Amino acid sequence: MEATGSYYEEAAFFLSQQKLRLSVVLPNRSNAYAKSLGLKSRNDKVDAAMLARMGVEKRLDEWKAPSEVMMKIKRLCRERRGYMHYKTMINNRKHARSHTYKPDPNSLERADGLLTLVDAQIKAIEAELKTRYKSDQALAGKVDQICSIPGIAMLTALAILEETNGFNLFRKKGQLVSFSGYDVKTKQSGTSVNERARISKQENSFTRAALFFPAITAVKYCPHLQKAYERI
Repeated sequence: MEATGSYYEEAAFFLSQQKLRLSVVLPNRSNAYAKSLGLKSRNDKVDAAMLARMGVEKRLDEWKAPSEVMMKIKRLCRERRGYMHYKTMINNRKHARSHTYKPDPNSLERADGLLTLVDAQIKAIEAELKTRYKSDQALAGKVDQICSIPGIAMLTALAILEETNGFNLFRKKGQLVSFSGYDVKTKQSGTSVNERARISKQENSFTRAALFFPAITAVKYCPHLQKAYERI
């Protein structure tokens, strides 16, 4: 089946509980396969047949249901991410209002009230995240191991772990790089086409976003990575 937001989860968990072998593929992968078949029409019946054929022809990884703790952490991380986006939006609107002609103090006060409320919700989520991950000894060990990397703290480690289901489907580092969209893609043909190599930015955008600021920090303070950054 395709991973369609959160709508695939109930079916996936049900099938997994029935001890059936299940694969969950990202829509971009199934779309690429559909194009290789030359499908012109796309509807539920055609897509079902396409996914069935894909399951027969390809060696797809088996989907493993995340633990209750991991599922809760994933939802908390995404909830926190939503509040962070909302906080940025409020700050931007407050900044715009404060620079209008004769800004309304009541409007600015309401914006401050919203920011206080959002900050309280973010702090509550972060406290719950800390309690949740420490309740699982194996997960806590993975978090501590990732946090041993300079520049990586609890929230970044949890964001990576919840998106990768604790690295359950990864057997080598290249798979994780590709999953995060950090794999390099090139486009070259003869002498006329030779575009600059760049990261693909495909697959999971959440892990890429979580690693952005740690990467900026690493470039600033780590001489080895600073040289690599300058070379690129």
